[in-house]
Amino acid sequence: MELLVLIGLLLLGALLVIFTPQFMGAVVLLVVIFAVSILNYRRTRELHAGMQEIRRHMGLMREREAEKYDLDRELNRVNALNDAEREAIDGKTEIQLWQQNRPNGE
Repeated sequence: MELLVLIGLLLLGALLVIFTPQFMGAVVLLVVIFAVSILNYRRTRELHAGMQEIRRHMGLMREREAEKYDLDRELNRVNALNDAEREAIDGKTEIQLWQQNRPNGE
């Protein structure tokens, strides 16, 4: 299906190249090719992430590779948090640090 879309877009771009003045069709064709490439890259990354999740779940990763995967997954989770969630986590962390660092007499 994606191949048919790509072929259709290339034909459309080729027609634009032929029938538009001053190479505007070439610019449109390059933009379409770039967009399709980016979409293909993103899809490939999603598939790779899914395969990594399966490998982790089945225990097929080496220890060091599993640690790196877990760190990357945690980093992605944290980056997806909104500001309110980050503030809540920061507040909890500050309270924990304050409790750890205060003298025992308090």
